[in-house]
Amino acid sequence: MKSSAVTLQSFYRSVLVCREMQRQLCIQELAATKVQALFRGWSHRQDFLFLRAATVCCQRRFRALLAGKAVRREVETIKRSVRLIENKWRSFSSIREAKRKLNTLRVEKEGELKRRQEEERLVAKRKEERERLEVEKKVEEMRRERAAGVLQRCIRAYLKVRDWERKEAAAVVIQKYARSYSARLKYKRCSQSILLLQCRIKGFVYRRRYERMLLASTIIQRRWREILDGRLCRKVYLTRQDVIVKIQNMYRMKCQRQRYLCDLRKIIRLQASIRALIIRKKYFDDRGRVIWMQRTIRCKQQMKRDRHQYLTMRESVIKIQTVLRVWLAYRKMVKEKSVIKIQAHLRMLQERSAFVQTNCAVQVLTAFIALKQQQVERRTQEAAACIIQQAFRGYLRRQAETRHHAACVIQRTFHLFILRTRLKKLRAALVIYTAFKTFVARRHYLALKQSVILIQSAVRCWLARKVANELRKKQKNIISLQAAARGYLTRKKVRPLINERLNVMQEKKMKMKASTTIQSLWRGFVTRRDSKNKKLAQARKRLQVANQSTSSKNTLGFRTTFALDQLLRERDLAYILEALSHLEVSTRLSPVCCEMMVKGNAVRILYRLINSCNRSVPHMELIKYAVTILLNLA
Repeated sequence: MKSSAVTLQSFYRSVLVCREMQRQLCIQELAATKVQALFRGWSHRQDFLFLRAATVCCQRRFRALLAGKAVRREVETIKRSVRLIENKWRSFSSIREAKRKLNTLRVEKEGELKRRQEEERLVAKRKEERERLEVEKKVEEMRRERAAGVLQRCIRAYLKVRDWERKEAAAVVIQKYARSYSARLKYKRCSQSILLLQCRIKGFVYRRRYERMLLASTIIQRRWREILDGRLCRKVYLTRQDVIVKIQNMYRMKCQRQRYLCDLRKIIRLQASIRALIIRKKYFDDRGRVIWMQRTIRCKQQMKRDRHQYLTMRESVIKIQTVLRVWLAYRKMVKEKSVIKIQAHLRMLQERSAFVQTNCAVQVLTAFIALKQQQVERRTQEAAACIIQQAFRGYLRRQAETRHHAACVIQRTFHLFILRTRLKKLRAALVIYTAFKTFVARRHYLALKQSVILIQSAVRCWLARKVANELRKKQKNIISLQAAARGYLTRKKVRPLINERLNVMQEKKMKMKASTTIQSLWRGFVTRRDSKNKKLAQARKRLQVANQSTSSKNTLGFRTTFALDQLLRERDLAYILEALSHLEVSTRLSPVCCEMMVKGNAVRILYRLINSCNRSVPHMELIKYAVTILLNLA
């Protein structure tokens, strides 16, 4: 039984171990498959991210390539159109030159041919006349009577033919001159219209260019001034923030010191109470001295704190004044630079307009000289026929048509170019405008956020200060009540002794004062009696006269009020100098007059006077008085 139980137990344990091992193996397999799946997912994700980045990069490159090809294609089309226009213009100019040379050669050949025909006709005519004269001489004797009639008829016919030829030649010349004059007028009008059109186009292009440059310069100047103003505002804000941080540090230091003094007073009170329990009599003897020493120490500490606060405020005011002056000088320099740039731009425009006028005048002169040369050449070709004139008219008509067609093509291409440039500039302006608008909105949002944070911090500081002030006031009230009660009790106890001592000291002081006055009067009388100095006698008389003639108008307070009133109302330099001299005397001799000046806002007026002065002698005197008054106030 025992062995069977042991075998059963061992078998059962082995089954349990096998099950546990199988369960652990399944858990390990699940964990391994999960880790493998995570690793495969991570690797696939990394491959996907790499492929996506590569595809995005390829797409960007391909789009950039397509955009570059489009831009390049557009540039190539513009270049081809420009080259085509240039080739057309060159071919047109070469054809026109060749036609002109061909016409001149044709006119020369036809003139030479006509001269030869005229010479042959004249030679034949002379030969016929010579033969006729010989025949007439032979039959002169036989036909003398008929010869006279024939001769008369021939002479009359010859005269008629000559008159008719002359009239025909004159009519041809008149027609030729009239047609040439009309052709010249037509050519002149055409050339003038072309020149006027070119001048208008050039003027329009230059005006547009000038307006764009002016607009760009104004926008750049405005943006640059806004950037400078922003930098200056940031500098002022940083300085103010530094001053606020310093003031907060001083205030925290003061609060910490007051807490420390409060703790120290509590410890002193505790020690005093313990010592009062131990030795009460000694406490009552030393209490008055300790309170007096504490008051003197606190007064000195308060004086040191007030002096340190005043010095820090003075340093901050001096720093703010220096920063303001530097900013004013920099602003003045920027204004002067902008004025210099505007003047240079105006001079450039004047020189450009003068150059354009001279260029137009030179073109007009060259055209006029060329016209004169053409007129001289046409005058040399007086024997041109009507056929040549008709051909020339046809040539001019074709030339005008070709010019008109070329001008239309040039205008069309020019308008297309201008429209493309406008579209490009509009797109660039829209992009710049959107970018600038986003920048301005972001800057406005950041400024609002900063101002809200600053207002929140200021409100929190104000609330903390309010709570601290209330606690401090309560503590001070409690301390003042305790001190008043203790002082009342001590004064009640010590009042009889103090009254006795005060009476004795007052009697002694009165006796000493009476004795000193008697002695001083006697000594003064003796010295005045024994002294025989004329200067002292004159000074004594002057003092007596001055004491007799004293009035309320000669006091320092009246002089100060009168000088302030005069400084605020008067604009004359002599009155201002007189007022400054009165203020210098009153501020040097009386602190009350200094307070009156500060309350009357005279410091700002003095600074304004100093800023408005120059290097002349009266203004230097005025600056000297103003500086001495400010030193007396400090």
